[in-house]
Amino acid sequence: MPNGKYILKITDVNGESQTFNISVEVKYDLAAQNDIALAKVPCKGTTGSQDVFIDVSLNDQIVATRVDLGNNRGVYLGVQKEYVGLKIIKESNFGTTTPINGGIKYRLNEDATLSSDYFEYEITYKNKKDTAGVTIHFSKKMPQIEEVHVDGNKAYFSASKGTPSYTFVVKDTSDNETEVSDHITDLAYGNYTVYVVDQNQCQSAEKGFFISKVVYPAIFSLLTATASTTPGKF
Repeated sequence: MPNGKYILKITDVNGESQTFNISVEVKYDLAAQNDIALAKVPCKGTTGSQDVFIDVSLNDQIVATRVDLGNNRGVYLGVQKEYVGLKIIKESNFGTTTPINGGIKYRLNEDATLSSDYFEYEITYKNKKDTAGVTIHFSKKMPQIEEVHVDGNKAYFSASKGTPSYTFVVKDTSDNETEVSDHITDLAYGNYTVYVVDQNQCQSAEKGFFISKVVYPAIFSLLTATASTTPGKF
């Protein structure tokens, strides 16, 4: 019902009627709110990433109708939500954002090299508009080195968390890298580091270990000279 002044006529079951002079005021309130969402993503690529739906319908246009009965007597007859226009005004860095079903769908489409992403949207209704931003925090299941066991010139590794299967990468002091399954042999004396990479290409922190010098006992051979006596010779 448009804003304006009206005559309200009320008739009871006995046919008795009474009229009132009333005024109607329809108010609109439009406010977009910043939001935060969490997305599970791989460390490299997009395989296995989680789509996120941000419901912006909570920011929809609120329509309230107030009927003034005079003498400051007023009542809100109803509060309802109406569809508002929605568009993306600042695109995210690593994903695509699609307005859909009263909200926005976020989908990762490249490596999530930072810890979060961000985009902004605008809602409009008649001559009013407002903007808000959405921060997408990335959740990555990171693996970790559980144990490094050194046995002579060999090293054995174990890992946890992340997403198996694991690949261990051993580095020497010259940053030469060797990929192994769970152990490495024939290491020379010196310092090394190892990190693990899981199925989602998530990488753990490095862990150091040391290969000691192997001291072998000296082998002494006792040569016994045997004097052979040949008849007629000294």
